[in-house]
Parts: sequence; structure tokens; C-alpha cells
Amino acid sequence: MERLGRSLTREEECDRILREHGPADFERISIALDKQFRTIHNRAQLLLGVCGVLISASVLVTTGRLIGHPEFSHQHFAGILLVVAGVLEIGAAAVVVGGVLNVRWITQQPGEDLRGWVFSNLLYRDRKTLAYRIAIILILLSMMSYQIAVAIALLQL
Repeated sequence: MERLGRSLTREEECDRILREHGPADFERISIALDKQFRTIHNRAQLLLGVCGVLISASVLVTTGRLIGHPEFSHQHFAGILLVVAGVLEIGAAAVVVGGVLNVRWITQQPGEDLRGWVFSNLLYRDRKTLAYRIAIILILLSMMSYQIAVAIALLQL
């Protein structure tokens, strides 16, 4: 019996998939894996949309800051935070596009047998999941930088 709260290792998950779907049922296993890839891709597309909104907001705020050119204390620090926010947003978008939304078909995955093939797909899925999590961290850091910069500017009014 599995302990609650503990994730399965990749090997245990592979064994479970083969046990539950049948060791010779390539189609059912392929469909199950495809659903997992669709889930991570859908979430990545949503995250990419958030990146687009944040990049647009950063451009507007930075442009407004340059055009309006208000003078206030800590203006330099707020400007640095806006630049950092922009870099983090672009970095998150790059991680999503390059690390999650890149396409390699599951039928192209290596593996000498069904177990090896399932295992390589799980490894590929986990790399995409890691890239997604890194992008989320970058987006959250970007949001914090952006909000701190705006708060600094608003406190000067």
C-alpha cells in the first residue's frame, strides 16, 4: 500500500501505467500520455497569455514613465524594478515556448520496448513540467517587481 503524500517515482509510475492499461495496449497508453501532454500544453498557453499581458503592461508603464518623466525619489530604483520585471516576463515566455510548447511526438520517443518507451515519455513530460514551473516562478517574480515599482511610484504622489 502506498503512503499518502508521497509521489510515485518515475519507475513506479511507469509500472502503474503498464499494469493499469495492460502491458500490450499501446493505444490506451498513448492516449493516457497524450492527455497529460495536452494538460501541460494548455496550462503553458495560458501562462504565455499572462506573459503577453504583463509585457504589454510593462511597456505601457515604462513608456508612460519615460514620456511623463515625473521626478520623484527612488525613481531610479522603480525604473530598475520595471526593467527586471520586463526581463523576467520575456524569460518566462522564452521558457514556456522553448521548454514546454516545443513539439516532439510521443511516437518519436526512444525505447527498446513498451516500458522503455513509456519511461522516456514520462521523462519528457517531467522536463516540460519543470520548465512550466520555472516559468511560473519567473512570472511571479516579475509580478512582484512590477507591483513594487508601481507602489513606489504611487507612494510619491
